[in-house]
Order: sequence, then C-alpha cells, then structure tokens
Amino acid sequence: MDFRIEIAVKGKWSDARAQAVLRSIKSFTSSDAVKGLRTRDVFTVCADIDGKQAEAIARELSNPVTQEWRIGETAEPGFAYDYLAAIGFKPGVTDNVARTAHEAIGDIIGRKLRKDEMVFSSIEYLFQAPSLTKEEIASIARGVLANELIETVTVLSAAEVKANGIPLNKPIVKGTESGIVREFNLEVSDEELCEISRKGILALTLPEMKVIQNYFRSCGDRGKYGLSNNPTDVELEVIAQTWSEHCKHKIFDAEVDYEDLDAGTKEHIVSLFKSYIRKSTSEIAKKIDWLVSVFSDNAGVVAFNDKIDLVYKVETHNSPSALDPYGGAMTGIVGVNRDPMGTGLGANLLVNLGILPRFSVHRSEGRSRRASASAQTPRRRPQGRHRRRQPERHSLRPRLGVLRRPLHRKAARLLRHAWHAPEKDQRAQRLGKTDRTRRSDRHDRRPHRKGRHPRRDLLLRRAAQGQPRAGGSDRRPDHTEAHGGLHV
Repeated sequence: MDFRIEIAVKGKWSDARAQAVLRSIKSFTSSDAVKGLRTRDVFTVCADIDGKQAEAIARELSNPVTQEWRIGETAEPGFAYDYLAAIGFKPGVTDNVARTAHEAIGDIIGRKLRKDEMVFSSIEYLFQAPSLTKEEIASIARGVLANELIETVTVLSAAEVKANGIPLNKPIVKGTESGIVREFNLEVSDEELCEISRKGILALTLPEMKVIQNYFRSCGDRGKYGLSNNPTDVELEVIAQTWSEHCKHKIFDAEVDYEDLDAGTKEHIVSLFKSYIRKSTSEIAKKIDWLVSVFSDNAGVVAFNDKIDLVYKVETHNSPSALDPYGGAMTGIVGVNRDPMGTGLGANLLVNLGILPRFSVHRSEGRSRRASASAQTPRRRPQGRHRRRQPERHSLRPRLGVLRRPLHRKAARLLRHAWHAPEKDQRAQRLGKTDRTRRSDRHDRRPHRKGRHPRRDLLLRRAAQGQPRAGGSDRRPDHTEAHGGLHV
C-alpha cells in the first residue's frame, strides 16, 4: 500500500528553509511578488505496511519539538497558499534521503524492506503569490528550487489541489527491452553540422565535426555489422566524450601562436602543458631534492619530512560544467580523493582544501608586464589587510608553510599510532616489491645514497628495530596527501 507522509515545521515556528528560499526568490525576480512561503518534506512509502505502522514511521522521521507530521495530504494549517510547487528526483536518480529513510523504516517496523518496497522523497513549496501566474511560479521553481537535469518540477494551483489532490511522487523506472537508435546524416552544410553538435550538447567544433564526417565517409565495412554509413547517437556521444576537454585536455595540448606586444616577438607553442608545466617542473626538479614523484603516478608526491611524504592532487575539470556546474563539481572532488589513495601503495585522506588561484598583474621597473599566480584560501584572508601582496617566485612552496604546523601535529599523532611490521623479513619483502607499472622505484625518485631509495632505507632501518604495535593491522599507509586531499 502507498502512504504519503508529510513533515512540516509547526505553525508557531519560523520556517528557516522557506525564509532562505524566499530571499533567493526575491534576488532572482527582483520583486516582492511572493508574499509568503512555507515548505514541507514528503515521503512516499510504497510498502506492505498498515496505517499504524505508517504513523509510527512518521513519528520517528519527524522532530517532535519543531515539526508535525500528517498521513495523506492537507493544506498547511493557518497558511493560505495560492500555488504549490513539488520538487522530486527523476526516475533512476539516486535519492539519498529516501535511501536512508528506507533503512530507517526497516528498523522502525522491525523488518528490512524488500527491494520491491520503495521510498521516495520530495519537497513541496507553498507560495503566497496572488499576483503571479502558474507559469511564473513554474519559472521560479525551475530557476531557484530545482536542478532539471536530475529533478522534476510540478506546479499546481490551490484550486487544482482542492479539486484533484496532489499526485503521489513515484519516480519508478519503467524501462523496456527495446530501444530507439537514432542515426545522423552528416552529409550536410557546415551550419547544420554545428547545429547537430549544439542540439546534442556534444561541444564539438566545426573542424572536429568535419573530421568525424570524413571518417564515416571512408568506412566501407560497416555494412557487415548491420550499420549504415551514418553514425548513431551512441557513436557520436562516445566520440564527443573522448574528445572532450574533460578527457582530452584540448586547451592544454593545443598549439598556440603567442605574440609579445611589448618585446615584439612571436612564438609557436606546442602544448602548454609540455612546454611550461611539465618542462618547468623538470627543470626545478634538477635543483631541489623534495620532489618524490611528479607526472608518473595518479598524484604528485613531495617530501614533507624525513618520515612522511605529502601527496597533492588538483583536478583540472568540473564536469559537466556546461550543464551542471554545482553537481558536476563532484567529479573533481571524487578525483582528488580517489587518485591520491591510488598513488604508490596508497595513502590516507587527511584534509580537502578549498584553494582558488589568485592572479595579479603588475609592472615592475625594467620588466614587461607579467602575471603571477598564487594559491590562497579565500575564506582565511586576514581581516583589515587590503594592501596587495607582491607576487612570489615560487608561491606554492611558501604557502605550503601555512599548512605545516597543523600537518606536523596530525602527522605526529598518526606516527604515534603507526604500525610496524612484526617481522623484519615480512616488512623488507613488502618494500622490495615493485608497483603495477614495474618500476623498480615506485616513486620514480632519482637514486640517492649509493643508488638506493632514501625513504626505503629509513623504513628498512625502522623495520629492523622490530617494534610491532600490539593488535596492529597490515594496512599502514605509506605517505601523506593533500587536496585535492592530504593523505598520511
């Protein structure tokens, strides 16, 4: 049986969520047309339960001090509304709130819910806006309340709710075994090629679309597989993904014709990444000894002290930023946590850093204009200091010093509880193994100390001391990592 459970803030209390949304609406519309707003959470429980169990579930899911619950649908007590906007997830989208409620309901009723017993969550917004139309409320809901890539928007007037009720939120995936495969005729004009890319959100340029066009012109053996010379929608999507900035880094690898107007010189640059980022790092590595592994593993490794290495990972993308810059940013967050944990023998996540680059342009005596970048945490800038700081030659390393004191405390705490192999031979055997890339040195560090890895020498000496920790596990991490993430 299906039950609708409403949970709302009690009428005598202020609805903080509604007040925050109301401020966003006023900023979005630049008007005070929305006079009042209330919100409520709605759970649709599709399970073999009775009315008493539904009431028990509602009581446990709500806060008895600030919230009240109802089974079924009802207007907000003491709040006359003009429109109702319901925001829920689309079929197939992960609903974490509902997933947690699904587990909690199993505890409440004394048995786990079956896979065919489902729970869905949604939020309903009750608008007091007599001067607005239903279409205008829908525009506000799409622009402020929902992310239409993953959420649905349903807007009803108060009269419609009174006459027909509120439809149950049941975004069930109803797939079929058959599918529709679309083909695209690429023998069209350049304008139409660009339109195919634009409508399909492929983000492919005209030269790229023409390369794809020429490729399918020359494919003569597609007929053996039941395919025509026109590409399918799946093929275009695969090519677009492979050639995307996310995967291909076309900007970093592009050829650039650079002209210095001050010096009157011209330069043809092949790959900004290879010419400047990688090349400059390689040149710096010849002069310093704290670069452990760069451009050879999932993340970069630098020597933090004589016991711990620091792994730092930065993602270059926020995908799909063109469609969903907020939800898509999760791709970068996952990457900076995942990749360091897969560096070397692995690392433990210590902290994520919200660092944005700050670019300043200045002109100094006897030098042409240049740009300098430095990493800085925006929310931690000193108050009351407004004088622009002069750029530093190697700005990242001095700013890492800001992290050193808390990191040393964290590292010391971890080292006090660090695991030491109970047997010297076991530890030495583990350190002697090469990684999956079959490098003799898993960090690809230049040889030191008569050709041996200095960190390996240190660990071998400590293992030889035989100081096992009672009850230790075979999972001692190898280094520290920063955000991306800092791992120890």
